[in-house]
Amino acid sequence: MKLFKKINRSIVLKKVKKNSIKNSNRAFLNYSEINSCLLVCSVNRDEEFGEIIELENMLKADNKSVVSCCYVHSKDTSLVSTLNRIIIKKSDLSFIGKPSSIIIDDIKNRKFDVVFDVNQKSFVPLLYMLINADATLFCGTDKNSDFNFNFLIETTNHQYISRRFILEQFLFYLKKINVRG
Repeated sequence: MKLFKKINRSIVLKKVKKNSIKNSNRAFLNYSEINSCLLVCSVNRDEEFGEIIELENMLKADNKSVVSCCYVHSKDTSLVSTLNRIIIKKSDLSFIGKPSSIIIDDIKNRKFDVVFDVNQKSFVPLLYMLINADATLFCGTDKNSDFNFNFLIETTNHQYISRRFILEQFLFYLKKINVRG
């Protein structure tokens, strides 16, 4: 990893650590208690976004309100942000990899029951989005250990797991959770 990327990562990791200390309103939720979801993902090319739309539709089929936040590893993309879809491209980032304040404010001004990070790797722009997301439950994979998720799916024994499989695993286990009041 290049030195500059290491510095950027260390800056955001300090913010992640600081955020996890102050963020104490986390709790486990049963899937039936979840109304609003933030789906966090990344794609290399526009063509991969079809899979993200499938994931959105899976959640919408269960009457969940879905906002997607997708980091596109390109300066140019035909994908555009909408009310419920936040697209982050390289040209939206500062020199340290932080998304513009307009993009971050879009997440800050919303409340989510759950955040589903379906990436198997962490990306600096998405870590900033996770830090600023106001949610009760954060779900991620063990390969993406830079953020302090309170619910992890183990993926280290598998070379490739689809985003769909990761989301299906989150939903399967969240449906099994018994929350005691």
